[in-house]
Amino acid sequence: MTKRTQADLITQANTRYPDNSTGSIVPGVADRPQHTDAADSLLNHLDLTNAAAFDGQGLRCNKVTGLVEPGDTSSSTNTVSTTSTLTTTGFYEASAAAGSITVSLPAAPAEGDTFEIARVDTTSNTLLISGNGNTINGSSQQPLISHDCLKLRYSTNETRWIVI
Repeated sequence: MTKRTQADLITQANTRYPDNSTGSIVPGVADRPQHTDAADSLLNHLDLTNAAAFDGQGLRCNKVTGLVEPGDTSSSTNTVSTTSTLTTTGFYEASAAAGSITVSLPAAPAEGDTFEIARVDTTSNTLLISGNGNTINGSSQQPLISHDCLKLRYSTNETRWIVI
């Protein structure tokens, strides 16, 4: 997969939708083409099969909104079913089916470290996400209920995990 720079993507976007009146890569409302299969939204027209990165960040498609956003492009899903400390950023399916567990985030995270944790079991066992010495939106831990999902990003400016 070829990585694209921010400049490459802006050039591609400007080629598709130039907006000479404002110099913006996104056309004004009056200048936007009508929605058709041939003229879809700006994000859907970017050549994402070759765009593995935007400004150094991986790209992924948000399955809920359909928007392309910076994020984890890993195709693998990590699983957690016992009390553990996460070390690799990415997406985790967590299950407390066998008993209550605590999933701890790294104790020394770097700026921008991002974890997505989804609870996949339907038991009444407790599944806690621990900040491991850092807070999560002001709390030391965050419970996950059945089919709940948290996306957390570490901010060195705030010195805490922020739920996004």
